Amino acid sequence: PRPIQILPLSARTPTALTTLAHHLADHLEHHHTPLHDTAHTLQTGRHHHPYRHALITTTHTHAITHLRQPPTTTGAAPGRRPVVFMFPGGGAQYVGMGRGLYETEPVYREHLDACAEAALPHLGLDVRELLHAPAQDAEAARQQLTRTAPALAALFSVEYALARLWMSWGITPEAMIGHSLGEYVAACLAGVFTPADALALVVTRGHLIEELPEGAMLGVPLDEDEVVRRLGDRLDLAAVNGPGQCVVSGPAAEVDRFAAELAADGVDTGRRLRIRAAGHSRMLDPVLERFAAVVRGIRLNAPSIPYPSNVTGTWVTDAEATDPAYWVAHLRRTVRFGDGLRCLLDKGGDPVLLEVGPGRGLSALASLHTGAAGGSPYTRTSLRHPKDEVGDVEHLAGALADLWCRGVDVDWDAFGAPEGRRRVSLPGYPFEGRSYRIGVPAAPPAAPQPVGGPEPAATPALEANLSEAVHRRPELATPYVAPRDELEEMVTGVWQRLLGYDRVGVDDNFYSLGGHSLAATRVVSELRGAFDVQLPLERILQAVTPAEQAAVVRSLLLEKLETMTDEEAAGLLDEGRRR
Repeated sequence: PRPIQILPLSARTPTALTTLAHHLADHLEHHHTPLHDTAHTLQTGRHHHPYRHALITTTHTHAITHLRQPPTTTGAAPGRRPVVFMFPGGGAQYVGMGRGLYETEPVYREHLDACAEAALPHLGLDVRELLHAPAQDAEAARQQLTRTAPALAALFSVEYALARLWMSWGITPEAMIGHSLGEYVAACLAGVFTPADALALVVTRGHLIEELPEGAMLGVPLDEDEVVRRLGDRLDLAAVNGPGQCVVSGPAAEVDRFAAELAADGVDTGRRLRIRAAGHSRMLDPVLERFAAVVRGIRLNAPSIPYPSNVTGTWVTDAEATDPAYWVAHLRRTVRFGDGLRCLLDKGGDPVLLEVGPGRGLSALASLHTGAAGGSPYTRTSLRHPKDEVGDVEHLAGALADLWCRGVDVDWDAFGAPEGRRRVSLPGYPFEGRSYRIGVPAAPPAAPQPVGGPEPAATPALEANLSEAVHRRPELATPYVAPRDELEEMVTGVWQRLLGYDRVGVDDNFYSLGGHSLAATRVVSELRGAFDVQLPLERILQAVTPAEQAAVVRSLLLEKLETMTDEEAAGLLDEGRRR
C-alpha cells in the first residue's frame, strides 16, 4: 500500500458530513480496519455527494483525531468539472523533483524510464542520475541541471510522466497550455509528435543553445510596453506572462546592466531563471536554420487536444502545429503565455488549472488573471516546490483529493489498482430525519450553517478597500482571521493591494494566494517604505503569512526604537501610518 491514504467523505448537507466523519472515527477507534481498505471502500463504494471533504492520512490515530474535528467542507458544483494541464518551462527544474513518485508510482516510473532511455543517445547521460542523485552528488547534479540540454530533457521527462500518471487516474485535460519547453509536452500529449521525437527536438534545442555565448533571463515586474521602452538594442522581450509580468533575455552582462538600471529607478526585479541561456532572444539567430533542419526530419501531426500557442497567444491551428517553421518561431519569438492563458480562461467552464510539473510558478501567474466567474481561477500544483517540507507523495495525494473535492471526476478503481485493495464494512450514510405531527403544520427547518460557522466580518479598514479590490478572497485551507492590531492591519493592507484581494487574513499563506518571488519583492519594498527599516528579503520570503511578516517588522522596529528618544519613536510610528 501507498504510505499515504486518501479518505474521501461526501454528503448532501454540511451537518450530515460532520456526522459521517464522526461515525467513521468511532468505527476506526473500535475496528482496526486496514487504512488502505477503508480508503478503497470510501472511494469506490459510496455515492459522491455535493458537500465533500477528503482526509490525507498515514495512521489510524491521525485519521481518528482529524475526523473528530470539523471538516473543511467544499461544495462541488453539479456536473463534471473540466481540468486544464499547465506545463512549466526552463528554470523550474531542481535535483530530486519527482523522486518520491518514482519510488511509489509504477505508471510514473514506467514513463520516466521510457523518456530517460529515449533521451540517452542524444544527451549522453541519464537524466535519472541527475533527478535522483544521492546527497553526496547533489551539487554536481545541480550544476548539470543549469545546463540547457540536461535541464530541458529532465523537465520534459518529469512533466510527461506526471501527466500520464494523472491521466491514468481518469484526470484527462479538456485543454492544455505550456510555457516555452512546456508546449512540447502539451504537443506530445496531443499527438503532434511522439515522446522519442519530442525528446530528440528538446535535446537538440538544448545543445544548440549551449554552443552560444552564455546568456541570462530576468523577471521584470513591469507591463510589456514599459519593458519594451527600456530594453534598448541589446536585449529582447523573452516572455509576457501576464499583467506586470515580463522576462527579458540577452547577454549576461547586459542583463546585469538592465537590472541595475531598474534598481536605480526603484523597480525591484525578480530572480534570474536557473538556466545559463538567453532563450527567445536574438542570440539564438545563428542556430535557427540547424534547428529547422532537425524539425523537418520529424513527422508532425495535427493536435487532438486543444492548447494555446506561445507564438500567437491564441489556439494553435493544425497548420501551425504541423509546420516546421512554427517550431523555429517558437524557439525564437516572445512567449505570449499571458495571452494564451487569457484565451483559455475566456473559453469558460470554470476549469481547475492543474500545474503538471515542478513548483508553482505558472499557478502564481494564473492567479493574476480573472476567471469566467469573476474571481481568480482555481489552481493546484502537482509537485512540491524545492523549499517545501512536504514529500512528493503527500503533495500529489493532497492535489488529487482537492480536485475530487472540487468536482473533478477521479477513476478511484484505477488509483487503487496497484495496491490490491478490498472493500470492508464501514458506517453507512447518516440520513437526517425530521419528526412531524399529523395535522400540525411543521415549522420550516432552519437553514444549515456551513461547517465551522460563518467567517468573521471584515474590519472597517478592510471594508474600506472592498471597492478597490480586484478579486474576492479565494477558498483556502485556513479560515479567515482578521488583523488583531494596527501592525497586522497594515501588513494585510499591503498584501491586499499587491495581490488584488478584497481581504486577507493574518494566517493566509502567501503562496496559496498566488504570491511569487516578484510579488514578494514588492511586499518588501512597500514594508521598507512604510516603516523605514531594512527588511532582509530572505526573512520575508520565509515568513509566509501576514502574522509572521508583522512579527519580523515588529522585531526590527523594536531594535530601532531602542536607540531613539520617545519623540523620535512617536514620529517614526506616525510617519509609518501616513505612508
